[in-house]
Amino acid sequence: GQGFYGRSGHGHQKHDPFKHVLNFRHQLGLTPVQINAIQRQKFEFKKRIIQLMAEHDVAHLELNQSIHSENIDENRVREIGKKIAGVKGEMIMLNIEAKLQVMRTLTPDQRKKVSQMFSMH
Repeated sequence: GQGFYGRSGHGHQKHDPFKHVLNFRHQLGLTPVQINAIQRQKFEFKKRIIQLMAEHDVAHLELNQSIHSENIDENRVREIGKKIAGVKGEMIMLNIEAKLQVMRTLTPDQRKKVSQMFSMH
């Protein structure tokens, strides 16, 4: 299936923390200032996700090379595993921070509408 950020594997859900709010901008009554702020947030989020996915992919290449080498350096393999776990953790926290940032951009009434609209998810 599609990955957390549009890639396959690793059991993540594909989710853009900005998509729902932007798709329902009219129902939520977003102002042009709010829309611009959310689009800027989305741009910065996507830039960082691309960087993290690159780090993740490179670490997996290094992991495969280290595991399949003639003389396995177990400490190196563990170090790469920790790097992969760290990058995944950073992606999760980035997603959470992005959601919080979007919610801070909304008025209390808009947050209430979002909560009602997406309570079934």
